[in-house]
Amino acid sequence: MGKQEIEKYLSKQAQKHIAEYRKHEQVIRRDWGGPNRLKRLCSPDMKERFEKAERMVQKAIDSGTAESIKGMVAMMERAFFALVTEVNERGYVYIQPNVRYYEFGSKNYLVVDHDHELENALERHGQEPNTILISMEQLFKFLPEEMADILKAVQELSPTAKFKSVEHK
Repeated sequence: MGKQEIEKYLSKQAQKHIAEYRKHEQVIRRDWGGPNRLKRLCSPDMKERFEKAERMVQKAIDSGTAESIKGMVAMMERAFFALVTEVNERGYVYIQPNVRYYEFGSKNYLVVDHDHELENALERHGQEPNTILISMEQLFKFLPEEMADILKAVQELSPTAKFKSVEHK
């Protein structure tokens, strides 16, 4: 094997390890709303250790060496497990499939589709600090009727328009 072939093999191995890490991140996002939610729910010490592990894995990914990436991905797998274990021990639970987690500004939201789902969400997640539980039905009730007309007009002009913010003047 020549030097180029070895480098190509190592690069493929590095990409494989990075993909493995991204899969762990996706599972955490699907089941828990993402690492940010978990870091909010764990102890300050665990948060600090986890953030250090995140920096280390990013440094390994930036370096691009397959062996260091492999080691850091294995470390992050253990870090994810330790973080989830601690959050569970503190009484918090994963997010059910009908609940979605959002971070907007400095607020955290757990959102369900319908009002009748709120009771179950409140039972499971009501003790989470700095989190607002709300249903889409409630959100629509907050919207003035004119807002729906404005949304429809904007959508007709540009179906892919994305709002950065809405100000009432």
